[in-house]
Amino acid sequence: MKVLLDLQYLNVATTGIKTYMMELAQAAVDYPHPEIEWIFSHDPKSQAADQTFKNPESKFQRLNYHLDYFRWKEFQLPDLVKKVQPDILICPDFVSPAASLPCKRLTVIHDAFFGRCPKITRFGGGSIF
Repeated sequence: MKVLLDLQYLNVATTGIKTYMMELAQAAVDYPHPEIEWIFSHDPKSQAADQTFKNPESKFQRLNYHLDYFRWKEFQLPDLVKKVQPDILICPDFVSPAASLPCKRLTVIHDAFFGRCPKITRFGGGSIF
């Protein structure tokens, strides 16, 4: 099974979501499974070190980041999916491409809301699935 992990958002992530993404990538490396091939969209350490879009000082820089993010999610990531042909795409930053993809996808939503309102979740825990 091929699993593609989208790590593009590491270039702006700073707190919990960054820790989650870095730990997930590191666990994939540290604990390999013979039936799972992990493919990273970006090198985790270099993507996290990229300061290009962290703390934008102007509206132009913010706009440039949003355009870059949109281009990645809607064009470059789907192209990467077509190229590497994963069975599963994991998007740990709330957003997955809008396009129909030839693989299953897992979009991670980081929020304590589900744990605080168990009546709205299907199983009464932290998941609606």
